[in-house]
Amino acid sequence: MTYLLKMNLSIVLKGIVPLFIFFNCVSISAQDKKSFNGVDMEKNMEMRRYYAWVASYASQKQFDSSNHYAKRAMDLAKALKNDEMLGYAKVNNALNFYLQRKIDEAKSLLVENITSTDLHDTIKIRSHVLLGDIHQYEKDYLRGVAENIAAEKLLRKNEVFRKWDSITLSRVYINIGNLHKEIKEYDIAHSYYKNALDYNVDKGMDSYMLYHRSELYEEEDKIYDAIAFTKKAITIVTKERSELFLPTYYLALSKYYTKLEKGDSAVYYGKKGIEDNSYCQLDLLHNAVGNGYFSKGNYNSALRYYKSALLESTSPAFDTTVHRNLSKTYERLQDYKNALVHNTHYLALKDSLDELKVRQEIFDITEKYESNKKQLEIEKLNLENAENELVIKEQRSQLTIVFIALFGLLLLLSTIYYFFLKQKKQRHLLFLKNLELAKELKQKDNAPVKMIQKSEPSSMHDEQREKIHRAIEKLIESEFYLNPDMTLSLMAKHIETNTTYLSKVINEDYEKSFATFLNELRLAYTLKNLESHPKFRRLTIDHIAEKSGFASSSTFYNAFKKYTGLTPSYYIKKRVTQFG
Repeated sequence: MTYLLKMNLSIVLKGIVPLFIFFNCVSISAQDKKSFNGVDMEKNMEMRRYYAWVASYASQKQFDSSNHYAKRAMDLAKALKNDEMLGYAKVNNALNFYLQRKIDEAKSLLVENITSTDLHDTIKIRSHVLLGDIHQYEKDYLRGVAENIAAEKLLRKNEVFRKWDSITLSRVYINIGNLHKEIKEYDIAHSYYKNALDYNVDKGMDSYMLYHRSELYEEEDKIYDAIAFTKKAITIVTKERSELFLPTYYLALSKYYTKLEKGDSAVYYGKKGIEDNSYCQLDLLHNAVGNGYFSKGNYNSALRYYKSALLESTSPAFDTTVHRNLSKTYERLQDYKNALVHNTHYLALKDSLDELKVRQEIFDITEKYESNKKQLEIEKLNLENAENELVIKEQRSQLTIVFIALFGLLLLLSTIYYFFLKQKKQRHLLFLKNLELAKELKQKDNAPVKMIQKSEPSSMHDEQREKIHRAIEKLIESEFYLNPDMTLSLMAKHIETNTTYLSKVINEDYEKSFATFLNELRLAYTLKNLESHPKFRRLTIDHIAEKSGFASSSTFYNAFKKYTGLTPSYYIKKRVTQFG
């Protein structure tokens, strides 16, 4: 149970990440629409996008992409030569370092902001809050409280609160409440959570605060109060259509009802958390449903959900809990062989268990398994005999009806499956065709665009046309097409010819427009790199588009689908699944 509490705290802290960046960005976006601190608003909005991408990718542990956009934000801030923008970028980069657990790098950037005499208080407040989060992660709770109190003092310095100041103060009070909860000062924690709710002006945050109080009530063994506050939180997010935390709230309710030995409710809320949920806390939710079924005595259903929890788990510590649950469940079903298997896994993961207790548990389960083995074999033979007698006694008419129904169902399923396979085969053949093209491009050093010589007469001299051909080939070898700003006139300038001649050569000899010619070169580069470099396949679509010379991800998406017949995401997923 201690592990589950820690996991819950970790999940909630992860939920704070997008909120923290939201507060960090809003100080920029809420300013005058033309400029902020002398910086064009378009640049401010570009910076805001980088912040959002860094938070999103870092929280998903896609650190190649988060580092990419964090560097972009820092480079842009330095290029603008603006202290305020650089301060915001440092907070953003510190968050990125923190989520990678590069604690010293994160602290260094935040201390630079806090000790600076040139920065606005808003940036220092953000820095104190994030530094407080880092101290909490390090279990240095007193220093965590100190950093949040420093942020509170800066917020109250002028006693003139804007909307976002109030939201930030609420966040600070939540943090201080969390820290006091860690050191078991529950009354103080309650008072700070209440202050957070009083100062909050963003209704979307109310549920988050109520949930924190429910966790605190659980630690005090006030389970009914915990349930009441969690249900209030669910009502708010459902009404506001802000359902980010719903899986966490349903998980909490399932856990609370299990403590009260109300298995039906525990199962109900655990399944609610799993609905329409493809990634969030699935291991904990499946385990919670299993616990609910176990408390009801429905052990077969409990087994099913415990096994799903084990499949979803990425934590050895959590595996210990699930193996223990599986062992207990198999034991209740008198399947002592499997009980012994999972108990062995559990014991192998659990180092602190008393040696005598370990031996006793193994002895008990082994003894039960051996004593029931013969009895199970006898029961199996009796069951098989009974089934054979039942089959013999069945009437022919009943068998005919069953066979007809099965035949009809099989025919329907076969038809559906045939069309499914046909469509799948078509897409697979298209994928293999493009894969062969990618492999050919990987082996070639020359340009991937085929040149078609025209036999009909032209107004351009052959010598002049050949000169332009050679110049185009050299440009292709230099990968000029990776420049997203490349135009016909710019290419003509490189070749030292005019746009009319260059366009004529591309249109007649390559039988393509300039735009198609350029996009096919870029797409050939993309396919070649997807085949040659595994790291290239792990980049985001946006990042791949940028590296391949496309001005936007939408242009890349449309061109890729037109060129290959497949979407980029399907092609990459298929390539990784089948070939690594």
